[in-house]
Amino acid sequence: MRRGLAIIAMAAVVVAGGSGPATAQDPSERVAPYLQALEARETGEITGRVFGESKRPSGAPMPYAGVSVVAVPYGADLERQLDAIKQRQRDTMKTYLDVYAQVAAARSAYERDLRAGGGGALIRESVSDAEGVVRFTGLPAGQWLLLGWREEKHAVKAPRIPPKDEGKFAQTPVVTGYAAVSYWRVPVSVRAGETTAVSLSDRGVWLTAVREELKQPDAATGPPPFRDRR
Repeated sequence: MRRGLAIIAMAAVVVAGGSGPATAQDPSERVAPYLQALEARETGEITGRVFGESKRPSGAPMPYAGVSVVAVPYGADLERQLDAIKQRQRDTMKTYLDVYAQVAAARSAYERDLRAGGGGALIRESVSDAEGVVRFTGLPAGQWLLLGWREEKHAVKAPRIPPKDEGKFAQTPVVTGYAAVSYWRVPVSVRAGETTAVSLSDRGVWLTAVREELKQPDAATGPPPFRDRR
């Protein structure tokens, strides 16, 4: 009898655990400690510097202006998802080109869950100034995750298509350029009444992705209408 109960218990563990991803934390439970700290005014600050290392040993760092940075309450499930995206990045050319969209989708889904749990006020966004400084004030004490990204745009020459083949490629989007997107991902512990300093430099880039810039075909030159050939 005991052996039978043990087998049933083991089966229950396997079904509950499975081989899939771990169950995500309930959004309302995730944001509750942060909202409580916010209500109690137990808040701190994060000050970051975004810069590029000098190419000369004696040169000064170059501040990066206009870098977008978002601060959200820390989530282990988001970290695992970002790790998986990076791990698969170089599996194929398609996965490499999809990384930018995947990171954006992971961030959007996580922020959507935070809002669903009543934590919309906990999603903080900022942009670095001319000195490369980014600042978050009034953050509830707790664990946070910073995700920043910087784009460097590059133009490409449009491919030359022979006149006889122009019709074949009329509906194909054309790549007019691309942006190399550098990501920073920094976990930060915020303490009440304190300012935490972080550095986002070239050496600390977590991931580099590519965002293609596409020119869509003119709708006026769309495909011919469908014809019933029966």
